[in-house]
Amino acid sequence: MTREGELRKLGPIAAACLLLALSSCGGVRRSVYLDRDANFGVVERVALVPLRNLTGDPNAAERVERILTIELLGAEAFELLDPVEVRVAMADLGLEPQQVLAPGQVRALGERLGVQALMQGAVQEMGTQSVSGVTAPVVAIELELLDVVSGKKIWSAVASRSGPGTTARLFGVGRASTNEAIRDVVRAALRTLIR
Repeated sequence: MTREGELRKLGPIAAACLLLALSSCGGVRRSVYLDRDANFGVVERVALVPLRNLTGDPNAAERVERILTIELLGAEAFELLDPVEVRVAMADLGLEPQQVLAPGQVRALGERLGVQALMQGAVQEMGTQSVSGVTAPVVAIELELLDVVSGKKIWSAVASRSGPGTTARLFGVGRASTNEAIRDVVRAALRTLIR
């Protein structure tokens, strides 16, 4: 019996429930840290520092930054500085775009830009994975929000999506593009910061 025949045999409601259950498998995973003592209410302006690229894809950080910027702007939770302004300020302070900022550097850059927080992070993985003949994107990112006054981390998230979900493996549906996978992991990471 074909897969379609098997689904018809189950009936439309049972088939929909099965597809819904299966589609949740293989989704985005995340872990989050939130400083419970931090006052997120004072964060009105944020600068996104260029992301580090830990992958073999030379465009990975740029692709994630573009989608991250769109998601941050769309959320309207705070004012996001222009990336060109951030890069110019970093160059003026002798900071490299791919470096992890130390607390003193966070304070200096934050004061220069007039922001309450900096967001930095890295693209840990970007590529594809093939399981049971189905190829799907693999994306993993880490993001953190740094308080400019203290220079310390007040929020961080690691989010990843790896390979095809169960629905794609069993039925050959539900394949996502790399951009969709990036958007999914960015949204999963930001969901605990921006409501």
